[in-house]
Amino acid sequence: MTTLKSLWRLVRYKPLYFSCNSLVRITMYMERIVFGLICQAFLNALSTKHQLTPGFFMLFLPWLLVIALRVGVYYAGMHGIIHFDFRARALIQYNLFQYLLNRVHGAGKAYSQGENISYIRDDPQYIVTMLTGIGNFIALLLYSLTALVILLRTNVLITLLVFLPLVVVLALTRQARKSLQRYRQLSREATTEVTGVIGEIFSSVQAIQVAGAEPHVIGHFQVLSAKRRQAMLLDQLFSTMLQTVTSNVSDIGTGLTLVLIALLVNNGTLGPGDIFIFTYYLALVTSFFNEASSLLASYAQAKVSFTRLESLLPEAERDTLVTHQPLSLQGDLPEIPPIKKQAMPLECLEVHNLSYCYPGGERGIERINLSLRRGTLTVITGRIGAGKTTLLRTLLGLLPRAEGELYWNGELIAEPAHFFIPPQSAYTPQVPQLFSDPLRENILLGWPEQPGKQSLNKAIATAVLEPDIAALEQGLETLVGTRGIKLSGGQIQRTAAARMLVREAELLVFDDLSSALDVATEQLLWERLFSGGERTCLVVSHRPALLELADQVIVLKDGRVEATGPLGSLLEICEELQGIFNRI
Repeated sequence: MTTLKSLWRLVRYKPLYFSCNSLVRITMYMERIVFGLICQAFLNALSTKHQLTPGFFMLFLPWLLVIALRVGVYYAGMHGIIHFDFRARALIQYNLFQYLLNRVHGAGKAYSQGENISYIRDDPQYIVTMLTGIGNFIALLLYSLTALVILLRTNVLITLLVFLPLVVVLALTRQARKSLQRYRQLSREATTEVTGVIGEIFSSVQAIQVAGAEPHVIGHFQVLSAKRRQAMLLDQLFSTMLQTVTSNVSDIGTGLTLVLIALLVNNGTLGPGDIFIFTYYLALVTSFFNEASSLLASYAQAKVSFTRLESLLPEAERDTLVTHQPLSLQGDLPEIPPIKKQAMPLECLEVHNLSYCYPGGERGIERINLSLRRGTLTVITGRIGAGKTTLLRTLLGLLPRAEGELYWNGELIAEPAHFFIPPQSAYTPQVPQLFSDPLRENILLGWPEQPGKQSLNKAIATAVLEPDIAALEQGLETLVGTRGIKLSGGQIQRTAAARMLVREAELLVFDDLSSALDVATEQLLWERLFSGGERTCLVVSHRPALLELADQVIVLKDGRVEATGPLGSLLEICEELQGIFNRI
């Protein structure tokens, strides 16, 4: 979808609100048209009649009526202008968030938090600003055409001599559009880099201090800032040059008009009202060409913004950004549909020939076969880089499988990413993500609480979080800070475990959950987990205690299954597992 079509889709989203901008501007310029005509008639009549009469002042009555109309339209129209601005911007951001949250697996270039904020916050605003400029441009165009007709009727020669240089300016600005778009792209990219590194610095302050890397980080930030300063200067310089050329040529045309008027006044062909209407209308007519230049610049920025936003959704069309959606910006928020649904009890999960290869040919996993039975503990182990996390993410649909089939109780799973969600399965990644919200919200994440908080309390107890919550000043209502900065690594891991357990899923998938736990806490966690009923778990770990508890151990090497079976028998026949145990 082209930029123009995307903009048109946004206009069609709320056409009435969009038209309010043009309506307000049109009435404003209409008032000036009427005022100019009245003043022309008044001054021309005054030059022929040397006595003021009440009839002279009656000429201004239509102008007063138009002013009253303009005031009424202004207050009504501003309501629509504000609504369109918020709704159009919110629509783009809503569609963007919806795509990112519903995306089957990660794809495309990865951006830092600062870069994502810059994209999602700033680029929709640039697009909507361009649409707002269209409303003003339409009104100015109608005003300029009307004024042109009136000026041609007043004096054809002067009108043509003024408008010809302005047409040349418009042609020049159109030619400069590609250069402006290139400079604007560079300035936006430089700004994104700076905001991205700011976010990374503030999220890694402790790591920077521990490494003593402050001078290096500051130096890197200064380099990026200098690069941004240069890009912004080029952008602003080019934009200012275009505006300067536009305004100066317009001024030359206006000066030429005044010279011609002076010559014609001596010939008696122009009255004082005609002189007034030329000087009065030309001020706004010349601004039309300035507005046209600004609109071209805004269009270039909108095109850049659409391109930047598309990079966040590489698998979708641009149409995704402007798809019409109902937005709840007024009144009560809509009821959220219940998340919880009836799970399909797990009896057997089978994986056949599951493969994934990272982009660029980097090794992933190849032809993985495994089988999980209800109530069993399966532990995946292997050296660093063996493909353990890749296996879990591919199985769950978080990475796109190259080949392979998955069966739940003998039924083929067509879309793993949509199937392996609570209450079918729950997953705790190696590095859990927490939000700057109360601990309770980080555990529930919108999951409905049972009456009496039985599921929440049970999950907290199983995850061995009770002593930690008791030590917190506000308990479950304690704000954990950005990325859970107020919690220790072990507390973050156990919070993620509680988040998973509260969903009471059929299959629990852990990616090295106990890596940040001490031995005693880890042992207590697994004891509580398996004493709470029949659990089916798929776990990545290298801890001997957990390997001994496992019903089956899967040893990975270079993305392939090296051996499968109970720990005791594997230690006798599997050299890879023996090497892992020797290093523990």
